[in-house]
Amino acid sequence: MGFSPSADPMKPARIPLLLSLSLLHALAPAAHAADPCNDTCQALVREGHALQAQGQFGPAYQKFKAASDASPSASIPASSAAALMLQLSAGAAPERADKLRASARDMASQAARLAPDDPVAQEVLRELDDGPSAPLHAPSPQAARSRAQAEVLFARQRYDEARAKYEEAMRADPAYSVAWVGAGDCYFMQKDLVGAEAMFRRATEIEPLNAQAWRFLSDALLGQGKRAQAEAALMTGIGADPSQRPSWSKLAALRAGGARPLVPLGLQRGARVLTGADGKLTVQIDER
Repeated sequence: MGFSPSADPMKPARIPLLLSLSLLHALAPAAHAADPCNDTCQALVREGHALQAQGQFGPAYQKFKAASDASPSASIPASSAAALMLQLSAGAAPERADKLRASARDMASQAARLAPDDPVAQEVLRELDDGPSAPLHAPSPQAARSRAQAEVLFARQRYDEARAKYEEAMRADPAYSVAWVGAGDCYFMQKDLVGAEAMFRRATEIEPLNAQAWRFLSDALLGQGKRAQAEAALMTGIGADPSQRPSWSKLAALRAGGARPLVPLGLQRGARVLTGADGKLTVQIDER
């Protein structure tokens, strides 16, 4: 795996909430069954996630590298490292940020070559091209602390304790839909799909633009054999945020299984909106 030898992910940075949840959810068999990350690989990736949630970025990076060595054909170690690099770039000086973003792109591209539908690789590449998704509700400090503690426990597969911390975050800030998604993921990983569905559905009610909540809801519904409802959840998630590639990939897989495949249109981006350091928006148009 092409981990950048020059990368030095040691500087603390804000953890992107949606990517963080995607990293954890990606290890659920029902969500990412095709990735050949063996038991050793999964254990190392989880340790990396736990270290990342605690702000220990260098050791987390080394865990992802070791996971790749354990399962060279698995995409999750590469996409996990890509998300870590993207996270670190958010708080870095401009020159260092450019290098970290370049590393993130290399690693995410490698993960996508190994598994084109890797949701974390897709989201890293989208954010590198488009910038962050529309922001969701900013949590209260107490809710944010509880959620961070929950993710460490989740990565260590202590799901009951993690759910208690997510619920603590929910009580501290009931509008924090990400905490409801996290609690639902605890149920999902314990194969309690009914409980997971309830939490994910509540997250979509609290914040209908949380596309990830709709996508995870679709996973829980599909696991219960509710195919039509799963597809409807994905369609709603795409409506909430059309740029999130994992939603499209899941819909394409679902449609293919039902003999109604989606056909790629082959459209190419002709313009993008960039946000400058001063906060001003600029429209960049491809001369072609």
